[in-house]
Amino acid sequence: MNQSEGESSSPMAISYQEILAALLEHAWIIALFALIGIVAGFSYIQKSKRVYESRVVLFIEPPKNVVNIQEVTQEDARSYEATQNMLHLMKSKPLLLRVAEAANLGKDAAFLMTTPEQANFKNEDVAESIRGAINPVQRKGTTMIDLQVTHGDPAVAQRLANTVAREFMEMNIGRRLETTDVAYKFLYKELEGVRQNLQSAELALQSFKEKNGVPALDTAELKDVNIELSKIRQRRHLLESDLDQIKKNAGDPSRLLGLESIQADPTVEALQKSIAKHNEMMSISTQRITENHPRMIRMREDFAVLQRNLLIAAKEAVKSVEPRLKALQSQEENIQRLALDQSKTAIEYNNLLRDVEACQSFYNSLNKRMSETNITKSLDFDNIRIIEPASFNSEPISPNKRKLMIVSVSASLLIGVCLSLILHSFDNSIKTVDQAETLLKLPCLSAIPESRAKPRTKTKSSTKGRAAHGNSLKQSGEEITPAVRESFRTLLVSLSLLGKKEENRVCLFTSAVPAEGKTFCSYYCAAHLAGQGSKTLLVDADLRKPYLHQMVTKGVMGAGVSEVLSEQKSAEEVIQATSVENLFFVSAGTRSPNPPKLLVNDAFEKLIESYKSKFDYIILDTAPVNAVADTLLIVKHAQRVCLITRCGSTARRATIRAIEFLKQAGKEPSGVVLNRFRDRRGLYYYYHYSYHKTYGRENAYGTDQRKS
Repeated sequence: MNQSEGESSSPMAISYQEILAALLEHAWIIALFALIGIVAGFSYIQKSKRVYESRVVLFIEPPKNVVNIQEVTQEDARSYEATQNMLHLMKSKPLLLRVAEAANLGKDAAFLMTTPEQANFKNEDVAESIRGAINPVQRKGTTMIDLQVTHGDPAVAQRLANTVAREFMEMNIGRRLETTDVAYKFLYKELEGVRQNLQSAELALQSFKEKNGVPALDTAELKDVNIELSKIRQRRHLLESDLDQIKKNAGDPSRLLGLESIQADPTVEALQKSIAKHNEMMSISTQRITENHPRMIRMREDFAVLQRNLLIAAKEAVKSVEPRLKALQSQEENIQRLALDQSKTAIEYNNLLRDVEACQSFYNSLNKRMSETNITKSLDFDNIRIIEPASFNSEPISPNKRKLMIVSVSASLLIGVCLSLILHSFDNSIKTVDQAETLLKLPCLSAIPESRAKPRTKTKSSTKGRAAHGNSLKQSGEEITPAVRESFRTLLVSLSLLGKKEENRVCLFTSAVPAEGKTFCSYYCAAHLAGQGSKTLLVDADLRKPYLHQMVTKGVMGAGVSEVLSEQKSAEEVIQATSVENLFFVSAGTRSPNPPKLLVNDAFEKLIESYKSKFDYIILDTAPVNAVADTLLIVKHAQRVCLITRCGSTARRATIRAIEFLKQAGKEPSGVVLNRFRDRRGLYYYYHYSYHKTYGRENAYGTDQRKS
């Protein structure tokens, strides 16, 4: 009965199971709205206007002879932009007017869906209605266009689709011929201007050649000069860097040997090669002779001499670095002046040459395109073909019965679900064991389902064959159902698990507000205890509105608790025997004008103590906690307190308030009992009631239950 691990600790948290339970509980609302949706959808379909569609499939292919001038214009009819333009042209006003005039739609009664006498409209008037009927769509990844036309008459839709496709193709041919004519005139005008520019450029180039005295400029020579200039600059930078290092390391000739300008000296280079060769010979000789061998000593002396000569040569090479640098600087200046002079002449020459070449290329291109355009003026070059003409379609596309019914039913179901959840959110009662344990922080001792009691049928007198436990389940001539009996078995087991028997002998039943079923629960709990062979006393401690005597003694009140507390009767005198074996009853007695006055002293405690020595169990039925304070005065005398709450009825705050009152009175409830689980087809039913109903059937536990 403890809260399961991982469950939300917030009292207001709603689980998926609870949502599903709410939907199952209000399934009739959802079913009602679904029925409304079906009726509404069916009615809409019956009243909707039928719309038919006819379709023409157009294919856009490459144009046969299109003016293709890169310098002027270039358009591929298969491009995305061109195809989109065609889609818009199919709904343009010029095309709509052509269609209306070609099909004489202003006087077509079938198209206008009117009588022949009323069919008298201008083409401009019907153009907009045609626009609404046309829907061109490009097929994804292709250059095909589905030209869809809708109308209330399938024959009119077919005829209108073919007419629109035919007029569009004719308009496209005219548009292209017009474009070609405009392009030809433009090319002719441009060709004259380019011819004059070409002549001017050729004259300027010839004048430059005559002025400079050369037929042309050798651009390769200028390139070689620039390359040589770059090499000289690189060598100059290297000498300048080496000269700086020479100045820094003038006293250490060994460091100068790493400079490239020093290594390039012929004497230094020759000595370095001799030293390397001599070093190699010494390495070979060490493998055959010892270090002290005269030959080895002589070789080392020769090696030292070569090294001294190398240092001397390095010092001599330093003297030649600065003159070499000055010579390179002078050479660089001369070549740079030569390169500048040649560059000025080359730039002017190249500019003139490029002008001539550009004008010549443009002139040739225009001349060629103009010839092609002159040929295409006389050709039919329509690039749109009909690959599938419009067909007669007898099935309407609107209304879409399946889609409308799905939308209608789905919307109705959604409204029903939302309404069910809203109603559930406004219900602040406790409905499940999980809710009770999470919200109240108390174990749920049992869940007693709601079920109508069945009338007891009279049988032949055979009392010996009846079990004693069967006699304990009578209720004013009625008998509780097996599911209810099983729930009380669960309650008794739950109470027994709370502690030792000595700690569970006095059990108090109360509720937060009236009409929760505490009297019902206390009576049948006592009856089950008696049926198990325990001597049980049922005490009606509700001195305000007692009801137990209606169930036990057929409405006879008799002397009871009020008489004992007021010292009019003794505790033994008010005990009444019942028709249930081992079950005894003490009524509330005469109604007292001031019950708290009787309960405030220790008389009630003495009464309970006197009964504890005579009975195995004492069941107390008390007043609601939130209604009166009587229960709070006697709750401390009970060993166990069962708080009854009515499932789906008692407000959560009322139950929480009752628990707080009981805690303040010094007795925390031992657990909560959920009473009157409704026989609904929700998760509440399947989670609890169905188990009791299944395992509480007749003879499910042997022959302890009486057959009707």
